[in-house]
Amino acid sequence: MSLHLPEKGHPYRELFDVADLARLSDPETHSKIPTVAESIASARVLFETMPGLKDVHYIVRTQRDGRTELILVRVSRMETGPGVGRWTRLWSFGHLPGL
Repeated sequence: MSLHLPEKGHPYRELFDVADLARLSDPETHSKIPTVAESIASARVLFETMPGLKDVHYIVRTQRDGRTELILVRVSRMETGPGVGRWTRLWSFGHLPGL
């Protein structure tokens, strides 16, 4: 399997560790990769405990074309209050085999 990475120097490349991405691409760890909903729940907790935090980035799994895809997302704080305002897909690494 080959994942599609942002080129060196691309700003998104600074948002994740390539070694972590390599571990996530192992079929043994696929079930441990959070979904978008799980990342939003996690971000909600972080925003409540860290008032100055504006955005959190996650590598998550999502369904696309009937297959599991690995994507990089940004979860943003609401403009008012501690809740989650929205999430944005920043990068698609590609499909995970066998899922």
